[in-house]
Amino acid sequence: MSDTFLYISSWYPTQTTSTGTFIENQLICLKEIGCKSSILHTGERSIGTYLRQRFKGEMALPYRSHPDVKAVKNLIVHPEPLRWFAKPELRRRANIEKQSIRKVKRYITAHGKPKYLFHHGIFDYTYITQALAAHFDLPYYFMEHSSSVDLGHMKTVQPFVGQEELMDFVRRARRRFSVSHVYCEKFEKLFGCAFEHLPNVLPANFFRKDFSNSTKDEGFHLLSIGILEPHKRHEMLLEAFSRAFAKDSEARLTIVGEGSLQVHLQKRVRDLGLEDRVRLTGFVDRQKLLSIIDRCHAFVLSSQRETFAVVLTEAMARGLPVLAPKIDGPAEIVEEGTGMLFEVESMNDLVAKLQLMKSEWSAYHGEVIAQRAAQRYGAEALRKLLKEG
Repeated sequence: MSDTFLYISSWYPTQTTSTGTFIENQLICLKEIGCKSSILHTGERSIGTYLRQRFKGEMALPYRSHPDVKAVKNLIVHPEPLRWFAKPELRRRANIEKQSIRKVKRYITAHGKPKYLFHHGIFDYTYITQALAAHFDLPYYFMEHSSSVDLGHMKTVQPFVGQEELMDFVRRARRRFSVSHVYCEKFEKLFGCAFEHLPNVLPANFFRKDFSNSTKDEGFHLLSIGILEPHKRHEMLLEAFSRAFAKDSEARLTIVGEGSLQVHLQKRVRDLGLEDRVRLTGFVDRQKLLSIIDRCHAFVLSSQRETFAVVLTEAMARGLPVLAPKIDGPAEIVEEGTGMLFEVESMNDLVAKLQLMKSEWSAYHGEVIAQRAAQRYGAEALRKLLKEG
């Protein structure tokens, strides 16, 4: 039986980064509900770089493998230097489209023709999806995850794709999805076409079911997970933590994630005198992440904008109450009994809610939080994909 979906996405986790984990989770969950799917892993190299990597035995496509995810390798090798051509970017696009069609043709020969292409994210590879859709006469679905699109950042990473082409790409999709209801409304206004709500999901093994032997760290241990970039506002979180627990040596904070601000944030931890109570781990693999989550008491998100915030559902899936800003995606996730919200621009409110979370932590029931998360964000939420829109 052929696949239902062939995914196309520039977001996907590697061995050392977590970007795009939600795409991997979606593919795993589709298998859990009996839906066969694959993902097209794309990368490009010059012929020189490709030969050097082959000689050194280096991995050309560094995407993370998973036993429940079938990957179609789509390594694009440019046979001649692009500078030889009058219009190098157009030649580059032609090479990418031609070789992508060739790789997918082999995949179809081996596994059958998929029912749909499923493109994630407007920022790259839309031209690949368009080329495949036209060549193989395949309809495509589109899903947007980024809050930057709502800010008007419509330019892709490729100079040969313009805004008009992007708008047309979205409008031509058979179905369109976003991860929160509020962003469905925003994207409908932006693109002038209908969007459906489809939340990010988690695989079955992420949800904690046994709370009979729940061992927490001593004191009160807060956790935050996310890329270390300005819009995540970890510096604000460090300042709020310092104020909230200035006289409370029991409180600790662990921040998991990698990003451009890691060195700056480590310096800020030292400046605030929090070296003994705040830890930045960098990237950790999933098994270690689960261990860290389970030892913590509560989760905090400090972002300025989020379409969804899958880290909230990850924490809830393990039974942690969550503290999040009162913005778009998080406001749809956090409900009574699972956590609390703070005013996004108010440092004072964040400080107060951090203190309140510590004082009221024992009133939350981890098993109930995990069960609610499973009901809303488990694999069953994807069944609407299998129904014709």
